[in-house]
Amino acid sequence: MDTLNQLISVRLRPEWLVNNRLRIYREQLREEKIELTRQLLDIFRSPAGRREKEAIVQTMQLNIIQWLDRLHVYRKALPEMADRERALFYLEAEGLLHDVLVALEQHVQAYLSPHLPLPFSYATRVKRQLQVRLHELELLFRALELDERLGELVLRPVRAFLLSLDGRQYFGSLFYFRDLMTQLQITGILQLAHPAEFQLQVHAILIHFNFNAVEYYIYCISRLEALLTGHSFPRDKIKLLTWYIITLRRLPLKKTPGLLPSMPPIVEQLQEWMLEERIFLRNADPKNVPYETSPF
Repeated sequence: MDTLNQLISVRLRPEWLVNNRLRIYREQLREEKIELTRQLLDIFRSPAGRREKEAIVQTMQLNIIQWLDRLHVYRKALPEMADRERALFYLEAEGLLHDVLVALEQHVQAYLSPHLPLPFSYATRVKRQLQVRLHELELLFRALELDERLGELVLRPVRAFLLSLDGRQYFGSLFYFRDLMTQLQITGILQLAHPAEFQLQVHAILIHFNFNAVEYYIYCISRLEALLTGHSFPRDKIKLLTWYIITLRRLPLKKTPGLLPSMPPIVEQLQEWMLEERIFLRNADPKNVPYETSPF
């Protein structure tokens, strides 16, 4: 990686880059890409422990981020009417490093740091890909007649990620949205023959991925309150809440910080509300709701 660092940090600077050497630099970049790919394969096959692999992969990840951001700055620093050949050369160089990042994501994503920022040019690339998938999900939601309010709040954070022009985006957000959208799309396609079941499937996916947006919490609470209103007796309301509490406890949860890592998991927020609501109902009419009828 030292050779590649020297090449990008020094020889490819716009003020030192000359057109008659672009062919040589292209060959050097391709050779270095092959070397990075070989190192990646060595990591993948290595018997080393997880921590050692993480350290190696994240060092490579950080270096690629720095190289890509340098190339991005070089390209943006070219005069508006600059030699088109040099601009295309920088784009090609960025593309080669993008390929290495894609390989890292495909083969050793578990070892990548979610806290590192996406390189500027790579963020543009992945946002274009996610924009296509977002449109596909919108069409799928309409075909399955998903509740419009639910569909909108599910896709709102994705749109915010795509539309953000200031600040940096991070690998963790990319991984989260891409995995969430993939699961929603696969499930939706499988449910096309049974659209009535899709809404429940969406809730299971959002709980699994810890979609802990405030808007989703409010949506779930409003739906629960509507369901409780349909029952006249406290005993029936308590049975309904108990069923949902048990169901939530049985849902598999993905090991992820979730949409908002600083917020409590959505499953905990919902369970807390339901438990408090059940206590309120018991206290409101304890004679009609003996504790022994519900052990939870």
